[in-house]
Amino acid sequence: ETLSVIDNYMGILYKATGNIKKSVKFFEEALKYQRSVGDRYMQAHIYNNMSQCHSILGDNDLAINFILRAQKIYADFEDNEKLGTSYGMLANTYKSKGDTKKSIEYYNRAKSIFLKEKMYFNYAQSLIIQSEVYLLLNDNDNAWENLNESLTYSKSFNNPMMNGKINFSLAQLNIKDENFDDALDNIDDAIDIFQYLNNKRILSQLYIMQGNIYIDMDKSKKACRALEKAEKYSKRIKSDTLNKKIDELFDR
Repeated sequence: ETLSVIDNYMGILYKATGNIKKSVKFFEEALKYQRSVGDRYMQAHIYNNMSQCHSILGDNDLAINFILRAQKIYADFEDNEKLGTSYGMLANTYKSKGDTKKSIEYYNRAKSIFLKEKMYFNYAQSLIIQSEVYLLLNDNDNAWENLNESLTYSKSFNNPMMNGKINFSLAQLNIKDENFDDALDNIDDAIDIFQYLNNKRILSQLYIMQGNIYIDMDKSKKACRALEKAEKYSKRIKSDTLNKKIDELFDR
């Protein structure tokens, strides 16, 4: 049993450091033991960890398979908190897969449990991520509804990442509605947060959004300054996709 616990923790450690393939090997070893002793609850935890790994590796179908196995066990144990979290994971995976219908369905299931169990932080997170799906579908009304509701909860947590994501999505919605001044305010707030969090990828995306707005507003100098900042951050993370987007905006 001790060896299985070590294997599981090693899997978690390698997952956290980005060595996903090695992480999977340790989880597989831990799972073998838990199956042999019939500890189904521990198996469910390992299934969740393996699902996260395969999601990172881009194998969404296998990730979904592992989540569904975990869900069956959590349902048998009537562990609503774990079941709600697994619904959220399933929604995220369907979102990555591009299946927006199932993604929305499972976010709704997760939200229902999170409210019932008073897991308000998880509920707010689900609102925010589900709003991203609505944005993809150009369903602005539902996106606004989700984000406005998430704001009522986020004030209680003062969580920088949550507040940053809300401002990021609000900026996207305001851009769609051509409320450029409000969008710029959202972007400024998000930039402050993600500078604090030192998230260079999102900072590059925010400056691209800002530059795009200034181009549409015929403010070329401000657009250039924003795109130069975007370029600085994208080079640090070596993102060819972001660099290409910046080059396209410079050429407009």
